[in-house]
Amino acid sequence: MKTVRDGVLDVLAEHFPQVPVVDSLADTEGQGPCLILSLWSAAQDRETGHRYKRGHTFDILYVKGQGESGEAQLEVYELLFNQLTQITVDGSLLKGSKLRCETVTGALHFRVDYDFHIMVERQQGPVMQHLKAEVELRNGK
Repeated sequence: MKTVRDGVLDVLAEHFPQVPVVDSLADTEGQGPCLILSLWSAAQDRETGHRYKRGHTFDILYVKGQGESGEAQLEVYELLFNQLTQITVDGSLLKGSKLRCETVTGALHFRVDYDFHIMVERQQGPVMQHLKAEVELRNGK
């Protein structure tokens, strides 16, 4: 089963074949260009019955290479905006929302949210066959 993270990685690998995608800044050894993919936050809320709404927010950090211009970063963020609006996870389309980006200390931070519904199987337990109830009357009432 593919995860949402795998869907994001597939898009990054397809559209940035020459740029390595790593898990942390330490993995880059100070060399750019690279993309760092991290799960920014995740949440799950129960809706009704065994239906839940789950949300993932991903942060994609683009570290430019030495001598790379700011225009290259603009091209990267345009491509991210265009390609991460929807991803494929296990053959189903998942739409991104709240796409946003900012540049902090020369690195481009791009964030995207993916919200979706999941169904959790109900656990099968013993079914009550008989219920014995006792009632005590007070003052004959």
